[in-house]
Amino acid sequence: MAKKKPKKQPFYVQGMTTKEILEITPDVLEAMSERDLSRALRTVALAANKRIRRLQKAIEQSKPVVRDAIQWLSETNSGKVPTFGVKQAVNKSAMVNQIRTIRQLWNMKESTVSGALTVKQRRERMLFGATRQELAAGMSKKDRANFYKRLNRRYDKTWEFYHKYQEFHDRDIHALWDDSAKVLNIIGKMVLKGERNEEKIMEAALRAEKNLYEEEQETDNNLFNGFDFWSV
Repeated sequence: MAKKKPKKQPFYVQGMTTKEILEITPDVLEAMSERDLSRALRTVALAANKRIRRLQKAIEQSKPVVRDAIQWLSETNSGKVPTFGVKQAVNKSAMVNQIRTIRQLWNMKESTVSGALTVKQRRERMLFGATRQELAAGMSKKDRANFYKRLNRRYDKTWEFYHKYQEFHDRDIHALWDDSAKVLNIIGKMVLKGERNEEKIMEAALRAEKNLYEEEQETDNNLFNGFDFWSV
């Protein structure tokens, strides 16, 4: 009579969700067998690859989403967005590293389409004082589509000018104050109105910076005027 084959032990991650697997501590991951680690990676890689594809599709369709997660993945993988999976892992160490990368991706709000949309709206409000939907309120469908195309270019242009402002700020020994959000908003509103002159934009940003500094100093002086330090 043939001997019965012993039943295989259940996988360590059997029944776990993607979130639960990604919460496994590094020391436990490293102590897992290659069989269990392989199953863990298969589960989280499938979910991560789906999330990446959905985000890439949104970008291809010109949806108003930030590209932070895709750019981060590209930068950490020699300029290419990776495909996660057991086939891409040559050993246990490589499996653990993939799971660590997926955990970082999973914790990024910008890695989901809804999160990337929310972050983009928050940045538009920071740059222009309103979201694209608010700015385009009342426009016809055709006008709104053309406006969104212009806004995408002006969004990128605003960040370009702001980065130049930061470079100038770092070199300028007379720079007094750095209130980034307010300065960024000033640059954004100028670009939104069609301003393209770099010198005018830099002058406005530095003038705003100086005014903000002076306002802050005045507030501090008012707080301390009449304060009796000896009574403390």
